Parts: sequence; structure tokens; C-alpha cells
Amino acid sequence: MSITKIGLENSARLNINIKQLLRMDKVIKENFVNDKERQTIIIKINRYGSLIYEGIYGTNCKTEKLGTDTIFCMQSITKPVIATLLLILQEEGLVDVTDPVKCYLPEFDGGGKENIHLWHFLTHTSGYNNDEIHEYMENVLKDTSDDAYCKAILEMPLPRKPHKAMSYFGFGFEKIKEIIENISGENIDKYARKRLFEPLGMNDTHWVVPKDKWHKIIGRHENSWGSSWLNSEESYVSQSASSGLKSTADDMLKYCEMVIGEGRYNDMRVMSRASVRAMVADHNETIEDEWEWGSWSLGWNYHGNKKDDSSILRSAGAVCHNGGGATKIYVDKEEGLTMSLCSVNMNDSSVNVIGRILNMLYAALE
Repeated sequence: MSITKIGLENSARLNINIKQLLRMDKVIKENFVNDKERQTIIIKINRYGSLIYEGIYGTNCKTEKLGTDTIFCMQSITKPVIATLLLILQEEGLVDVTDPVKCYLPEFDGGGKENIHLWHFLTHTSGYNNDEIHEYMENVLKDTSDDAYCKAILEMPLPRKPHKAMSYFGFGFEKIKEIIENISGENIDKYARKRLFEPLGMNDTHWVVPKDKWHKIIGRHENSWGSSWLNSEESYVSQSASSGLKSTADDMLKYCEMVIGEGRYNDMRVMSRASVRAMVADHNETIEDEWEWGSWSLGWNYHGNKKDDSSILRSAGAVCHNGGGATKIYVDKEEGLTMSLCSVNMNDSSVNVIGRILNMLYAALE
């Protein structure tokens, strides 16, 4: 059973409906883990700092036994971690997120780029749009390589002023990582380990996974999403700032607990309350969007009044982030809730599995 002993024995104090959590466990097992939806689901949930649910479902295509310490590529969940590291540098007086990017990367000048500030990258409001960049690459540069992508951004005029619209833009986080490494004088793995991972006890979190841990990385079925890349050794050592972080359900729950604890975890303060509050606030509240997509924090997806795939039942101030390949982290301070979920989704999947799990979870909160 996935409900923990703490959850069972303290359901009244923790305000959780055990019958509903049992229903959630049953639905995950019987409806969501199969050769069409999910190969694997590993999920950990805390309420008010107590572990109430720990579920391990499905299979591993390696011989290693599945566990909450199985390593997954977190994909886009890399972005809030990058934002956290930048804010730690800001606390040290070495950077300011309201500075223009050109203060740190002089090439970001001209054509409107001089108006892009660091926080615009963190909130996906820099003015860039990937479709427009690709159109420039195809029609002007006649080149669609990675090098041409960088060249296009530096050459083409900024399509619109910053903070007029939200357009999800991972390249901005690559630039933030470059700034972090330039200022700290360390590669992203080393700096993150010293300032974030080691203080939180996130011992299985890396960009470059050591070879002696490769056996712990989930083995994905060939019919799962992104399997050819995510099963590759190249993926295991990718240092991408938008998608390269590797971690576990155990470690990511510690990170979420630090966020809900406003910078503190297990009596260890890794960042200030002020920084965390700024990180999880809605910095896009003035941006209108038909589907309420515009709301965004510094590196995090802010709920607001969104009608998205992360449960309409969550609190307005809840923050979360998805990762390609079906990972998710989740912090809802109003409900005292944190969650880390690592899964492997199949190519034929058409069901919003994580959203349905969240709906069932919120229905279990008294």
C-alpha cells in the first residue's frame, strides 16, 4: 500500500481522507500503469512536512529495482533549479535579476535586445518566440543547426518588447546558466552541488551523472516518449540548463520542502525567505492570456486562475513545473502540500495522467 504509516496513523491531524488516497492508489495501479499510458510512476507526497504517500508502480527496463532513489532526467524541471541558483547568487551581491542581460553578456545589445532583463528570461517574457526564430533560420540563414539558432537570436531584431506576452523559451535559461558559471567561476554541477544539493542532502542529483550511478538511471521502453535520447549516455551527461538535470523523487521532494519552508529544510537555510517569496510570486500578472497561460513565477509555473493540465483544484498561489517525459514537482503552501513525481510516458498516451492524480489528491485533503 502506498499510503505511509505516518499518513495512516495521523490522518486526522494531517487532514487527509484515507479512503480517497486508497482510491488514488487503486486507479494508478489499474488505469495508469500499462503499455499505453505509463511504463513507470514513482510518486512522493508530503503534507505539513509529513510523508503521507509513497508509490512505486510499473517496471524498469534495466535489472535495477525501482525505488524512490531511481534517477530520472528531469527535463524542464531543470529551469526552476537554475532560477534558484541565480537567486542565491543575487543574495551574495554578485548579480541582480533586474539588470539587463547585456550587463553580463555584452553581445545581447541592439535590435531591442538591450531591453531584455534577466527576469524576463525567468518568466518567459523576453520577447522571443521560438517559431519566429526558426522562421528566421529557415528563410534568412538557410540553416537550422544549433549554431544557427544562437546566431539567429543575436542577429534578428527582437520581435516585440519584453514583458508584453509570454512565450515559453528555454534558450533564456541557457544564457542564465552561462551567467551563473561566469560569475561563480565554476561549472553548473559544481556550483549547484556546493550551494544547493549538498546542503539539502540531494545526493543523487546531477547534470553529469557519475558513471558509477548510471545503473540507477531508469531504463525506458523503446516505445516510450523520447527513449532514444533519454536512454543515451549523451543524455546522462547533458549539462543543458533547460532540460539536463537528473534527479530522483527523493531528492526533488527535499527541494520542494525547501521551497515550502521558504528557504529552510531540516534546520538548514539555503536561501532567504525573501528570495523564495519573490521566486514563487506571479511576475506576469499584467499579461492577459485567453487560456490563463501567462501567469508565471521566476522559473516556476504559477497557478493563478489557469485552466491547464495541473489540476483546477489547486490553490491560486500553488507553483509547479512539468518535465518532458512526465516528471513533475509541486508546491502548494496554502494546503501544506509538496509532491515529486517521476514517470515514463508511452508514445500512445492520450490521458492527462498527472492532472488526474492531482485531482484525486486534492479530493483527499480535508
